[in-house]
Amino acid sequence: MKRFAVLALVTLAVALVASGTAGARTQALTPAEKNLQNQVNALSKKVTTLQKSVTALNKKVNDVGGLAQAAVFLDECSNAVTADALQGTWNVIDQIATATQAGKTYFGPQTPIDDKGICALFGISRSQVSPPTVAPYNALIGLVAGTSALSKRIAL
Repeated sequence: MKRFAVLALVTLAVALVASGTAGARTQALTPAEKNLQNQVNALSKKVTTLQKSVTALNKKVNDVGGLAQAAVFLDECSNAVTADALQGTWNVIDQIATATQAGKTYFGPQTPIDDKGICALFGISRSQVSPPTVAPYNALIGLVAGTSALSKRIAL
Protein backbone atom coordinates (compact mmCIF):
# COMPACT_ATOMS: atom_id res chain seq x y z
CA MET A 1 0.00 0.00 0.00
CA LYS A 2 2.92 2.33 0.78
CA ARG A 3 4.40 1.65 -2.65
CA PHE A 4 1.09 2.54 -4.26
CA ALA A 5 0.97 5.81 -2.31
CA VAL A 6 4.55 6.65 -3.29
CA LEU A 7 3.81 5.79 -6.91
CA ALA A 8 0.71 7.97 -6.82
CA LEU A 9 2.72 10.90 -5.41
CA VAL A 10 5.42 10.42 -8.01
CA THR A 11 2.82 10.32 -10.76
CA LEU A 12 1.22 13.48 -9.43
CA ALA A 13 4.58 15.23 -9.34
CA VAL A 14 5.32 14.19 -12.91
CA ALA A 15 1.89 15.43 -13.99
CA LEU A 16 2.51 18.79 -12.36
CA VAL A 17 5.87 19.14 -14.04
CA ALA A 18 4.43 18.15 -17.40
CA SER A 19 1.40 20.42 -17.11
CA GLY A 20 3.52 23.51 -16.98
CA THR A 21 2.60 24.53 -13.44
CA ALA A 22 6.09 23.84 -12.28
CA GLY A 23 7.50 24.47 -15.76
CA ALA A 24 6.39 28.11 -15.70
CA ARG A 25 9.35 28.85 -13.50
CA THR A 26 12.58 29.64 -15.26
CA GLN A 27 14.81 28.54 -12.42
CA ALA A 28 16.50 25.15 -12.22
CA LEU A 29 15.03 22.20 -10.38
CA THR A 30 15.68 22.01 -6.69
CA PRO A 31 17.65 19.03 -5.36
CA ALA A 32 14.42 17.53 -4.05
CA GLU A 33 12.79 17.87 -7.48
CA LYS A 34 15.84 16.35 -9.18
CA ASN A 35 15.72 13.46 -6.74
CA LEU A 36 12.03 13.01 -7.46
CA GLN A 37 12.66 13.11 -11.22
CA ASN A 38 15.39 10.47 -10.85
CA GLN A 39 12.98 8.29 -8.90
CA VAL A 40 10.31 8.71 -11.60
CA ASN A 41 12.81 7.73 -14.30
CA ALA A 42 13.90 4.67 -12.31
CA LEU A 43 10.29 3.65 -11.74
CA SER A 44 9.51 4.04 -15.44
CA LYS A 45 12.35 1.64 -16.30
CA LYS A 46 11.11 -0.84 -13.70
CA VAL A 47 7.56 -0.66 -15.04
CA THR A 48 8.81 -1.36 -18.56
CA THR A 49 10.82 -4.33 -17.31
CA LEU A 50 7.85 -5.66 -15.35
CA GLN A 51 5.56 -5.32 -18.35
CA LYS A 52 7.98 -7.42 -20.40
CA SER A 53 8.09 -10.01 -17.61
CA VAL A 54 4.31 -10.18 -17.43
CA THR A 55 4.07 -10.69 -21.20
CA ALA A 56 6.63 -13.50 -21.05
CA LEU A 57 4.90 -15.16 -18.08
CA ASN A 58 1.50 -14.97 -19.79
CA LYS A 59 2.97 -16.75 -22.81
CA LYS A 60 4.41 -19.47 -20.58
CA VAL A 61 1.06 -19.90 -18.80
CA ASN A 62 -0.67 -20.32 -22.16
CA ASP A 63 1.96 -22.86 -23.22
CA VAL A 64 1.50 -24.83 -20.00
CA GLY A 65 -2.27 -24.79 -20.48
CA GLY A 66 -1.86 -26.19 -23.98
CA LEU A 67 0.47 -28.91 -22.73
CA ALA A 68 -1.99 -29.84 -19.99
CA GLN A 69 -4.75 -30.17 -22.55
CA ALA A 70 -2.49 -32.29 -24.77
CA ALA A 71 -1.73 -34.53 -21.76
CA VAL A 72 -5.45 -35.05 -21.15
CA PHE A 73 -5.99 -35.89 -24.82
CA LEU A 74 -3.06 -38.32 -24.79
CA ASP A 75 -4.53 -39.99 -21.72
CA GLU A 76 -7.88 -40.36 -23.47
CA CYS A 77 -6.18 -41.85 -26.53
CA SER A 78 -4.25 -44.23 -24.28
CA ASN A 79 -7.53 -45.34 -22.69
CA ALA A 80 -9.03 -46.03 -26.12
CA VAL A 81 -5.94 -48.00 -27.21
CA THR A 82 -6.11 -50.03 -23.99
CA ALA A 83 -9.78 -50.77 -24.59
CA ASP A 84 -8.89 -51.94 -28.11
CA ALA A 85 -6.25 -54.31 -26.70
CA LEU A 86 -8.64 -55.70 -24.07
CA GLN A 87 -11.40 -56.22 -26.61
CA GLY A 88 -8.94 -57.91 -28.95
CA THR A 89 -7.90 -60.23 -26.14
CA TRP A 90 -11.52 -61.03 -25.33
CA ASN A 91 -12.13 -61.75 -29.00
CA VAL A 92 -9.25 -64.27 -29.04
CA ILE A 93 -10.61 -65.93 -25.89
CA ASP A 94 -14.01 -66.24 -27.56
CA GLN A 95 -12.41 -67.69 -30.74
CA ILE A 96 -10.57 -70.33 -28.70
CA ALA A 97 -13.67 -71.14 -26.66
CA THR A 98 -15.80 -71.40 -29.80
CA ALA A 99 -13.31 -73.82 -31.37
CA THR A 100 -12.70 -75.96 -28.30
CA GLN A 101 -15.92 -75.77 -26.28
CA ALA A 102 -18.65 -76.45 -28.83
CA GLY A 103 -19.31 -72.84 -29.83
CA LYS A 104 -19.20 -71.33 -26.32
CA THR A 105 -18.42 -67.59 -26.00
CA TYR A 106 -17.50 -65.69 -22.88
CA PHE A 107 -17.52 -62.06 -23.97
CA GLY A 108 -19.49 -61.87 -27.19
CA PRO A 109 -19.20 -59.18 -29.87
CA GLN A 110 -17.29 -56.05 -28.87
CA THR A 111 -18.00 -52.46 -29.88
CA PRO A 112 -14.91 -50.24 -30.21
CA ILE A 113 -14.85 -47.11 -28.05
CA ASP A 114 -15.34 -43.84 -29.91
CA ASP A 115 -12.36 -41.63 -29.09
CA LYS A 116 -13.96 -38.67 -30.93
CA GLY A 117 -10.93 -38.51 -33.24
CA ILE A 118 -8.48 -37.70 -30.45
CA CYS A 119 -6.00 -40.43 -31.42
CA ALA A 120 -6.05 -39.21 -35.02
CA LEU A 121 -5.00 -35.75 -33.79
CA PHE A 122 -1.72 -37.29 -32.67
CA GLY A 123 -1.38 -39.62 -35.65
CA ILE A 124 -2.09 -42.72 -33.57
CA SER A 125 -3.69 -45.53 -35.58
CA ARG A 126 -5.98 -47.63 -33.45
CA SER A 127 -6.26 -51.31 -34.26
CA GLN A 128 -9.00 -53.80 -33.45
CA VAL A 129 -7.16 -56.79 -34.91
CA SER A 130 -6.89 -60.15 -33.19
CA PRO A 131 -4.58 -60.84 -31.58
CA PRO A 132 -3.96 -57.27 -30.38
CA THR A 133 -0.62 -55.59 -31.00
CA VAL A 134 1.46 -53.09 -29.09
CA ALA A 135 1.96 -50.83 -32.12
CA PRO A 136 -0.45 -48.13 -30.87
CA TYR A 137 1.34 -48.11 -27.50
CA ASN A 138 4.69 -47.70 -29.24
CA ALA A 139 3.26 -44.74 -31.15
CA LEU A 140 2.01 -43.16 -27.90
CA ILE A 141 5.39 -43.61 -26.24
CA GLY A 142 7.08 -42.17 -29.32
CA LEU A 143 5.02 -39.00 -28.92
CA VAL A 144 6.31 -38.40 -25.44
CA ALA A 145 9.78 -39.92 -25.49
CA GLY A 146 10.65 -39.80 -29.17
CA THR A 147 11.63 -37.11 -31.63
CA SER A 148 8.15 -35.71 -32.28
CA ALA A 149 7.33 -32.02 -31.99
CA LEU A 150 5.26 -32.80 -28.89
CA SER A 151 8.14 -34.54 -27.11
CA LYS A 152 10.46 -31.65 -27.97
CA ARG A 153 7.89 -29.20 -26.61
CA ILE A 154 7.51 -31.15 -23.37
CA ALA A 155 11.30 -31.21 -22.90
CA LEU A 156 11.30 -27.42 -22.75
